[in-house]
Amino acid sequence: LANEAVDDPDRPLLGALRLVRDEQVVAEGVDLPWPSAVTMLQNAGLVGLHDGIGLLGGVRAGALESYPLQGLMPDDVGYDGREAPLALAASRSLDALNDWSKRHLGVEFGVRRHRRWGTFRVTVNDGAAEVLLTESGTGLVQVLPVAVALLVLPRLPGLYCIEHPELHLHPHAHRAVAELLVTAYARHPD
Repeated sequence: LANEAVDDPDRPLLGALRLVRDEQVVAEGVDLPWPSAVTMLQNAGLVGLHDGIGLLGGVRAGALESYPLQGLMPDDVGYDGREAPLALAASRSLDALNDWSKRHLGVEFGVRRHRRWGTFRVTVNDGAAEVLLTESGTGLVQVLPVAVALLVLPRLPGLYCIEHPELHLHPHAHRAVAELLVTAYARHPD
């Protein structure tokens, strides 16, 4: 499985896909749209239709100053991560997210609700100051959907295809993101 996807949210492509079982090529394709690649994985029996498949692209949505309060937990963070702040606001606890982010990134995330306006803001606190997510580093904005998908959402899909999970992060944080991916699925073996 090789991913050299173009960063076009309207037409995400998987550069090359070759499925090999017992030294036999089961399926292969080049420049496949993600849905076609996922279908190939399902047809090869590697991912069941009931398992669910999550896709998080390499081009993620930028942070906004405020978001509308909705109250419902989204099923996933969306292809561009746009639903991650909504999951934060709907979550009863950010403990798992903040334990991980404080240990590995040195920050905690928060949600400040403004019921009068029906909105909320996502904040970042490094221990010295609390700022809006829009005022923090690009790496935090880009890793937030990955961490929310793995630590805040109640259910993980059977397969999660994440393009560039380490995008814009300091190299020291790359290992933490890789470990997060592994441990998230170890905690949810179903």
